[in-house]
Amino acid sequence: MIPRSRMTSALLYVLAGVSTVIFCACSRDSNGSRGSSESPAPVGWLVQTAEASENHLLSVFFINSREGLAVGTGGIIIRTADAGETWTRQESGTTDQLMAVSFADDEVGVAVGSRGTILRTEDGGITWEKQDIGNESLIWDVDFGDAKTGIAVGTYGMVLRTINGGKSWSLKSSGTDNALIGVSFTDAKNGTAVGSHGTIIRTTDGGTSWTQQRSGTQNQLIDVEFIDDKTGTVVGHAGSILHTTDGGATWVEQESGTYEFLFSVTLKDEKTGFVVGGMGTILRTTDGGVTWDALEGGLDVTLRDVFLTEANTLAIVGDDGTFLHSTGGVAVEKR
Repeated sequence: MIPRSRMTSALLYVLAGVSTVIFCACSRDSNGSRGSSESPAPVGWLVQTAEASENHLLSVFFINSREGLAVGTGGIIIRTADAGETWTRQESGTTDQLMAVSFADDEVGVAVGSRGTILRTEDGGITWEKQDIGNESLIWDVDFGDAKTGIAVGTYGMVLRTINGGKSWSLKSSGTDNALIGVSFTDAKNGTAVGSHGTIIRTTDGGTSWTQQRSGTQNQLIDVEFIDDKTGTVVGHAGSILHTTDGGATWVEQESGTYEFLFSVTLKDEKTGFVVGGMGTILRTTDGGVTWDALEGGLDVTLRDVFLTEANTLAIVGDDGTFLHSTGGVAVEKR
């Protein structure tokens, strides 16, 4: 098992705060030089403080192109119905840290966090009800494979499974005592979880059983995203990026060009993906991760999560209530 001091240190890092600077963005290559005429098009970001400047936003999820939610420290939940133009605080009923939020459909969603916190909504995130799972371990992440099947992961290899849209949860054996920090499902059967000491585990039966995979690293792995049952990317400590095209049977290390913590990854397709992390890091690939371009946004705030909406709009959240928005990662807006 992971010593509690190690997990406490990890959590403190996740919740560490820095100041926000607003700036327009342009592209540069992974070596830090300005992009040439052959580089990807400059990327611009709309940057705002989303009604939660005293809180760090740790996770964001858009139900559709306009309706989205973000969660974070102090039990904060904020909701937008206009693609992030305005945000409204929702009553969460808790001051526990909320580490992640995910929706099973347009109405049913779950937020998870510290002290075994699981909150559930049935009205698109307007109201939330706390669930008692009989466990006070930190829950790091949650994802749904379909409207019924979902998995939440946490400390000491904890895996919680629901088959009724989050109404109830059952504990499953993960086969590891390492912390599980990120999870991604592409359907009701196929999912991958990642965590400390380079842990990667895979399920093909909806989370009932799990198989360990060889990552080739001991770095802490923080997030994972698959676009189908074969193609996925993992990010983590010290700029780690791993990629697979065979469902995780093999993982290939990719050069990120940074040593910052990388907290989140989202994939648009087999070629295009985005990663965010410490000190305002935003990376983009357009070749399946063969190369990653660092996008200079002038932000020194830690960015915690990135989400690609139905409208091909990137939503990014981070410390000090930061919210960034970019249409397809290309068009510039200023708000």
